[in-house]
Amino acid sequence: MSKDDKKAIGFTILGAGLSVILRPVLGGIAVLVGVVIILSAHVSQPNSPALNRGLVDSSGQPITLITTSKPWMLPAILIAMALIVVTGMVWELGRTYYPNLSITLVIPRPPDPPDFVWTQGGHHQNPMASYLPPIEVSFNCYFDPDVLPIKVPAGRVAYVFLLHKEVNASRHQVQFYEIPNFNGDVAKMWPDPHLVQEERQRSDQGVSALRCDVKNHGQQDILELTIPIDTLYDLDHNSGTWRTRLQNTIVINPLDRGDTFTFYVVNECPVETQTLIPHYAAANLVGERTQRRFQIELENPYAPSQGFGIGQSKVYWAGMSCP
Repeated sequence: MSKDDKKAIGFTILGAGLSVILRPVLGGIAVLVGVVIILSAHVSQPNSPALNRGLVDSSGQPITLITTSKPWMLPAILIAMALIVVTGMVWELGRTYYPNLSITLVIPRPPDPPDFVWTQGGHHQNPMASYLPPIEVSFNCYFDPDVLPIKVPAGRVAYVFLLHKEVNASRHQVQFYEIPNFNGDVAKMWPDPHLVQEERQRSDQGVSALRCDVKNHGQQDILELTIPIDTLYDLDHNSGTWRTRLQNTIVINPLDRGDTFTFYVVNECPVETQTLIPHYAAANLVGERTQRRFQIELENPYAPSQGFGIGQSKVYWAGMSCP
């Protein structure tokens, strides 16, 4: 950058600053001083014919049309007007030397309000959230002994949430076990159907799994859909309580409007489990910068707890050994 360019930028910034700061301030002062001068002034009343011709009185002295008892007011308004003129000249000088320079004032946008405001006694609906488009997501799971084996259509991927207490205790976010089927044009079955049939014949509890569907019913695409899943492990039959409770988070990104994300819940270990379906999740619509907490659409939203029990598994379906 040359010296002339630096000077031009300096003049432009100086002129812009002076214009922003001085113009409204000094303009207001000029108006105020002018009004005060007018109110405090008096006008001479000439009554001789000579006055109308040469603005002089009968003795030949010039007539003073406006006088004031505050002599500092007139110099003050003249100085204010001179500063405004100088400011405009500096600004125009900078624009002449550097016409493509622009100065933009960026006002930060406040964060999007959450759907719910949490208080010590619970939560209530945030009134500002009514101005935001709703997030409409349903989450429904189906208990079916015939879910296994899973049928994976050609060109698709099946996602499985494996219930393994030790593995899920070591990580918060669910890492789905993926079953791809990109080879050929026929459906793929997982696990092996013969293995599933043998386990059904050996086990008194049978072989069961969950199929869960998450659907976007809204009018906009969803990003970072975060669903907390609580799972209970190892039921104590004497006390009727569960020995371990873990929470893992399922993240779906994106979930386009009208689309459904399907995943399966399979028990990998020889312990009894129960998977609890949540009532709330968090997500943000496309264009929003922060997540909003929202209520999930459930088949029975009034049930305080919706749990699905999956019995012990004597087979390591994904090859993950259990202690």
